[in-house]
Amino acid sequence: MQPAGRVARPECMRIVPVLAFGVVALAGCGASGGGERGCTTIGARPGVSLDIAPRPGQNLTGAGVTVCDGTGCRTGHAELRPATVMEPQGCTGAAPDDVCGARARATGGWYGFADVPDLRAGPYETTVVLTSGGTEVGRTTRNTAARLGYPNGPGCGGGVPRAEIRL
Repeated sequence: MQPAGRVARPECMRIVPVLAFGVVALAGCGASGGGERGCTTIGARPGVSLDIAPRPGQNLTGAGVTVCDGTGCRTGHAELRPATVMEPQGCTGAAPDDVCGARARATGGWYGFADVPDLRAGPYETTVVLTSGGTEVGRTTRNTAARLGYPNGPGCGGGVPRAEIRL
């Protein structure tokens, strides 16, 4: 029996407000239409990436980088670290839940990245000065080009100029 002044609702009508709330909540959490990929806040820095082959008897610790074009020169510095490659160590099986292993092996080379904040896309004459404990142990000049890289893909904007040099 209902109290005076209240209208009885069918049992199924009591769930309507809950369903309406659920639809609104899911619509707010859903992906954008058309299967579009969202852009993240990942970024990239402008500069020069270095990949240096082994140099027997040398222990490289740093590299000065100077990039020059018709408008002037820009400089950066990279701390060098030992380069490694991954060697597969096999798997416990072929099923998706099986475990595989890998081991890092030193190559004898080095890698580093020199930040060059005002680098622009385009061709450059690039000089790399290799150092060991602050002492110059090698100098190389090469022509290279900085190209725009898009950490999230071109559809997300944010192209950053980067150059790569292998020595």
